[in-house]
Amino acid sequence: RRCGRRTDSPDSQFFADVTIPLSADQRSLLSRYLADPDAVLASGNVAARLFRTAVQFPLRTAIFEPHDAWDGRSYRAESFSSLLHATQQYARGLSARAITRGTRTVLMVPPSRDLVRLVYA
Repeated sequence: RRCGRRTDSPDSQFFADVTIPLSADQRSLLSRYLADPDAVLASGNVAARLFRTAVQFPLRTAIFEPHDAWDGRSYRAESFSSLLHATQQYARGLSARAITRGTRTVLMVPPSRDLVRLVYA
């Protein structure tokens, strides 16, 4: 989906000409954000913050993860747009397994970028 420019939004400059595939939940979040960005961010929804950051700064690094446990000095980096895309894939996978919004779930995942993706999904 293409996020169009809204001239009445204070963040309109960030939404012009940005192409990110959106899930139904994210389309809803985007419409609520464009209507009242402060209310969405004040709601405490972490997905709203990820979405906003991915739109504003798509190429900035979101996650650094050690690349090799033995080395300890090399890291893999993931951008905010890549994190948003991966989060959408994880959310679709969880939804396909009947784990949807409101489902109580235990995440038994070691600290990693997969954990971050699952939390946002």
